[in-house]
Amino acid sequence: MLLDRRRLVRMSSVAMAVAATTVAGCGEGTGGGTTTSTGGDLAAFCSSIAVLDDTDGTTEGAVVVAAIDDLRNASPAEIRADVDLVADTIIVNNYPDAADRSMEAAPFDELDPASERLASYVEANCGSGS
Repeated sequence: MLLDRRRLVRMSSVAMAVAATTVAGCGEGTGGGTTTSTGGDLAAFCSSIAVLDDTDGTTEGAVVVAAIDDLRNASPAEIRADVDLVADTIIVNNYPDAADRSMEAAPFDELDPASERLASYVEANCGSGS
């Protein structure tokens, strides 16, 4: 069972990393089109994805959890539920001391589509650097 949980966490982390790696030019060169979403700041969201990507490989839980919290706080309303689901799963499985009682790890059938929607949203809204 531990192996399944680790696989879930890796898949969640990979999904966040995939979303982050599509952000190379986030907020730059888009002709000033400020598509800010209600309930969040798109530029801050894209920046938070890049910061989260920079935490890849660290074992410092406080650094990763802070980056995830920043991402969650900056998330536009239309993607917030998916960010929360993926973030909660990563925190519960990787950093249980940072989890609060309301957080729970999502099952694969919820996590996979949420991760895909998150990656698509980042790609469509944060730019790909091209």
